[in-house]
Parts: sequence; structure tokens; C-alpha cells
Amino acid sequence: MNKLWNIWVNLGIKERLLFTNILLITIPLIMIGIQYYGASKSMVDNIARKNLHETIVKNNEIIDSKLEQIKEYILGFAVDKDLEELLSITYDSNDEYAMYLLDQEISNILNKYFLHSSDIYSVYLVTEPYIFGNSSARGYLPKQTFHQTDLYEQAIKADGKLTWAPTYSFVDMFKQPQMSSVSFDYSRMFSAIKLLNHVDFTYKREDIPDAQKGESPVLLVNFNDLFFNKIFENNIPINNMYYFVISKDGHYITHQDKEKLGQKVNFEWLDKVVSEGSGIDTVNIDGQRMIITYDTSKTTEWISVFAVREDFIVTDMIPVIRTNLFSAVIVLIIISLFISILVSTTITRPIRTLNAAISQVGYGNFNLIVPEKGSLEFRKLIYKFNSMNGKIQNLIEENYKSTIMKKEAEIKALNLQLNPHFMYNTLNIINLKLIKNGQDETSDIIMSLSTMLKYSLETGKDVILLERDLNYTKSYIHIMETRFEGKFKVEYHIDPRLYEFYVPKFFLQPLVENALIHGFNGLKRVGTLKISGWFQDDNRYFCVEDNGVGISEDKLRELLDENSSSIGINNVRDRIRIIYGEQIDFTIESEVSVGTKVIIQLPK
Repeated sequence: MNKLWNIWVNLGIKERLLFTNILLITIPLIMIGIQYYGASKSMVDNIARKNLHETIVKNNEIIDSKLEQIKEYILGFAVDKDLEELLSITYDSNDEYAMYLLDQEISNILNKYFLHSSDIYSVYLVTEPYIFGNSSARGYLPKQTFHQTDLYEQAIKADGKLTWAPTYSFVDMFKQPQMSSVSFDYSRMFSAIKLLNHVDFTYKREDIPDAQKGESPVLLVNFNDLFFNKIFENNIPINNMYYFVISKDGHYITHQDKEKLGQKVNFEWLDKVVSEGSGIDTVNIDGQRMIITYDTSKTTEWISVFAVREDFIVTDMIPVIRTNLFSAVIVLIIISLFISILVSTTITRPIRTLNAAISQVGYGNFNLIVPEKGSLEFRKLIYKFNSMNGKIQNLIEENYKSTIMKKEAEIKALNLQLNPHFMYNTLNIINLKLIKNGQDETSDIIMSLSTMLKYSLETGKDVILLERDLNYTKSYIHIMETRFEGKFKVEYHIDPRLYEFYVPKFFLQPLVENALIHGFNGLKRVGTLKISGWFQDDNRYFCVEDNGVGISEDKLRELLDENSSSIGINNVRDRIRIIYGEQIDFTIESEVSVGTKVIIQLPK
């Protein structure tokens, strides 16, 4: 939140006005767009549901028209005079030739009514001793088992009325297990069945000589699933949608998933659909929320259904709605952006003029006078600027003489300063004198001081070899060992390979000084100073560690604060960051009465 506020504070007036205007226009646009999207989606959803229902109703009308036509064929066949005449004769079922001739005659009558219909798969006139029409190339009907099937039972119960048998398995219905492993066109069929109870087919019985038996034949008209496929496959209006036809008792007549043909299901919503007959509803199918549109056939009383997932019904239209909405919002945003730029530019023009004048003043043009234009507030501001500019010009003239005098004084002071190189040469002369007089210890101190002075005088280098910086640090330590004789000892643990790498100048000495001056101050035991360096994970690590008095938590937080007054540590940390950027890590670990450890990580 603070970052956002800082960004806002640092924006110019023009940018603020522009940003504010865009927000004032864009936010309502987005809210209106969301409402429009929701309303459009709802409207499209309702239209899609109605269209689906209209489609399923039209499909059902097509189905009914086809089945009604076939129903007319069946009724026409049932009252055919030629058929009645043929069946009025008593036949000897043992006379194969006579039965063959009768089969041909009846097959011709069957063909007269049903052959021209491409929707019918096969037609049979079934009697106990013989199945007429069984010589057709399409399908096969076993006469031994027909009278034991539900089809025959259904025909008897209907007592001459046309009845429709839902899709069944040929193998199961006619008890033909030997055909279960064979693929054939009529493995799943639904049928129209009619008992011709107004005619009596009489024949001589095989089991009792000279005995006769009469029975009403059954007309069986079979359809395979292609009947529904031709109607539904080209009339699916929505992607990811499927169709099925189901009977009142839950048998699938047809289904887009052909594995489900003939299966019986128990849907909780089926009774409601049966009672309403036609409509739209949201139901649960196989664990999914589905929208169904349904309509009941007037011919078969079977229910045709379109089913689609609730979230898919407007899937095809959503991209169109989004595209149109997005285009409209973009156009309006562009218009609002243009208006915002125009307004903000007009309002801030005096500020830009004043800003340009301030830039000129920054280059020393204090004689500039800005024309007083714009609103009252801006005219007052420009007037004050011009007045201030005049006063600055006067101050510059007044201070000119004093500035020259100050420069002359500085030159005189510089002339009086000692030349550092002269000091370095003087130290070397003193060192030679001390050596001649046998004062070796004092000579060592002077040499260390001379080494430090020479290192300090080298300019133009931000980084230097570790070996040289370490020598500078060792010279400092030597001087401090003389000052605090016997108070501390030093250990070096540095990987020799590090000597060939560069480090910032004055890298270790400030950290060592901090340990000696502050870490060992008031320490009653001999202090130990450890200076370490090693490689790890493609990085260089350096550590300055002491066993001194340690640092309290408050003082440690103050040291780690970048605004801390601790010059030595902050100086080292800042110089490292300037050279290496954020690739470094600078850590201070300390515990009171235990000691302090400073660890620096540098890239390799």
C-alpha cells in the first residue's frame, strides 16, 4: 500500500488527472460490462433452451410422421384381402413345398406394403409352424423361441392393437447365446407388433395325424438404431450435447452412446417428465447437472431428450458476447483516454510553461520573465516565481564578491597544507635513522605506518588484489599490537587462491578496527581476532570474528540500519554494494560477552 501511495505522490498533475479520469470512466464501464455480460448470457441461455425445445419437438414430429406412415402400412396389411384369402385355407405344415409357396405369396404382400420404406429393417408374419418373410436377406428370426418371448406376450396382451416394443437385445430376446460373440446389424432393435386376431391361420398338426390347429398370426416390424440416427445426428444444435429416447419405464430406445441401447435406468426425474410430456428442466444424469429438453411421441409415447451440461449450453455464444463486449469497452476507453488527455493537457499547460522556466533558471538564466497566463491560481504562482527570480538575481550579485574572497582564502589555506608525499618520504628517512640506531621495534612501527600511508595515497582504484588489502590490514594490526601489547592475538585462515581476486579497497581494516576498539574494550581476558576467507557455491566468503564483549540487540539493530551513524561498517557495506550491486550479503552476528562475527559474501 505504501508503494502505491509513493507512486501516486510522485506522479505529476497531468498524470494524476489522466489516471483519475480514466478510473472514473473505466470503473463504471467495467461494472456496466459485467452486468451486460450477465444479462446477455442469461438471455442467450433462455433462447438456447427454447431453440433446443423447438428442435426436439420438430424431431419428434418427424419421428411421429414416419411411424404414423408405417402404422398405416401395418393397418393396411392387416386388412389386405389377398392375405385373408391366403390364410383362410388350411395348410399341411409338413408339406414344405406348399409352405414355401405360401411364404412367397405372403412375402409379396409384405413387400407391397413395407419394401419401399427405408426406415424399416425387417418384417415378419409369425405363426407357430412357420415364420413368413424369414427368407429375406435382412435378418433372421428363430421360430422355435418367438412364442416364448416378451414380444409375443406383449402382442397377446394388446389383443389386436398395435403396440411398440422398446429396444431389446436380439441375443437375449430370442435366446441365441451362440450369436453373442458375433457382430450383426440387428443386434439391437425396437419393434412394432400387432396380433392379427381377425384372421385364423389353420394348419395340420405334426404331432397328431388328421388334427388341425388354428391361431392368429403376429405381424412383427423391426427397426434398428439407424432409424433414429438419421433424424438426430444432423439436428444437434449445440456442441457437447447428446440425445436419447427413453420409454416411460426407463428403457433406452436409442442413445448417442450405443453401448446403452436397451439398458434400463432409474431416473428420479423421469416420472415428472412423463407427467408433463414436453418441456425444459435441469436434472441430474450420471452425477452431472444437465439441462434437458424433452417431448413425448404421440405414436409410441416414448420421450425424446436433448441433454447438455448446464455450463455448456451457451459455450458457443460466450466468445461472441465477450468479443463484442471487449470491443465496445476498448472503444469507449480509447475515447475516454483521448478526452482525458485533452482535458489534462489544457489544465496543466501553465504548469509545463512554469516547469520549462524553472529548467532555464537551473541553467543560470535568472533574467527570465514568465507570462502570467492560465487560471487565477496559476497566475498568482507565476507572479511569485517571477518575483523570486528577481530576488535570486540580486542575491547572486550581492554574494559574488564574497564568493571570490572566500576562494582566495581557500587557495591560501591549500598552499599551507603539507604535501602527503613529503610525509611519506620523511617517514622513510626516519626509518633509516632508527635502523642505524638499532631501534628495530620502532622501525617496524614506522614501516607499517609508511605502508599504510603509501596504500592510502594510491588513487583511481576502487578494487585491488586481496593480498595488498590484507597487507594494509596487517600493517594496521601490527601498530595496534604495539599499542595494546599482549591484549589480543590474531589468527589468519585464508584460502591462498583468494589472493588473486579483487576486493574493494580498505575492505578488511575498518572491520578489524571495529573489533579491536569496540570488541576488546573492557575485556578482561586475552582477545582473539580471526580473519578468514574461503570459497563456497561459486561465491567468496570473508569473516572477521572476535571473542570480545559482543553487541546488544538494540545496538546491533542500529548498526544494521543503513542510516546508522556507524561510519566504518556502513562505509564498507555501501562501497561493496556500489561495486557488486545486490549480489552481496553483509551479515553481523553477535552475542553479549561471547563475541561478534561479520560475514561478507561476494560473487566469484
